[in-house]
Amino acid sequence: MAERKTAPLLILDFARLRRQDPSEVSRLVEACETHGFFYLDLHGVETESQTMLADWQRLLRTTEDYFDQTEEIKIRDDRHSGTYGFKRMGACSGATEDQVDALESLKIARGEILEKDPNLPVVAQENLDLFHRFSHESHIVGTTILANLSNALGLQPGARFEEFHREREPSKTLLGLLRYPKQDADAKGLGLHKHTDMGSLTLLFSEQWGLQVLLAGGWHYVEPRPGHAVVNVGDMLRFLSGQRFHSCVHRVMPFTQRHEEHRYSIIFFLRPEDNARFRDRENKLVTAQEWHDRKITVYAQTQAEQSLNADLTGGMESNGVLVRSTATA
Repeated sequence: MAERKTAPLLILDFARLRRQDPSEVSRLVEACETHGFFYLDLHGVETESQTMLADWQRLLRTTEDYFDQTEEIKIRDDRHSGTYGFKRMGACSGATEDQVDALESLKIARGEILEKDPNLPVVAQENLDLFHRFSHESHIVGTTILANLSNALGLQPGARFEEFHREREPSKTLLGLLRYPKQDADAKGLGLHKHTDMGSLTLLFSEQWGLQVLLAGGWHYVEPRPGHAVVNVGDMLRFLSGQRFHSCVHRVMPFTQRHEEHRYSIIFFLRPEDNARFRDRENKLVTAQEWHDRKITVYAQTQAEQSLNADLTGGMESNGVLVRSTATA
């Protein structure tokens, strides 16, 4: 088995962030300014987070059942979209230059969950309360983090991060179910390419190894921690912060050259309203919709094309080396 070089990430307590504990908020800012990655402890909270831990397990079982279906059934959820619906393996590039990805996913718009859209995938319709509750809980976690960051930076109304993520405004915020299937020795595909996330915050709920983050000392695995979400900063929060925060480069890479077991994750992408405006990595004024479209395009490119497009990693790295980092391994 390959060496598990692990990332030294801060562990933050969501209960303390909800109380706006000054020392915890200070550590939150530190995490966002350095690695752009941190653990969030969801234990010990008497409201949403306790329910969230139980719902995490319920949704994990639902995820397993969904991907155990035949390809013929899952493909009915294909929305022919780079953003929503079912995606089969091989649609994107993999973790190494000679491979496609080994990921299948189902991504559902939060807006469709809120509106109980009749076009929701069957799995969401049949478990609507669970999907609605978990996306609501995730949204609360994300906006609580944003509000604390706004307070720490002394942002005034109109410039506060959470104000770009209003509940019912159109955005590309979504809930995703992911599986990296167990592979035979001759299977094609390996993990998922290096990238930065396009949005503001990503909440990852996973109990298995495979996620890696690029630090100043190279690639480090993110160790799964029971009862903890892994949270990372995306490009749009970096832009909204005036490049103060660090949108981290990460990928999925199994220890061996194939996935030895099914690897499941639940993911919540918190993204600004489509009309939100900010200056991108080249200091050009763009909307969230425009940055989304650029990232979706580069995600689908070949590795040769991606190597010529710095949007893939938000301009944060070059040839596997961080370009902008205040973090040390």
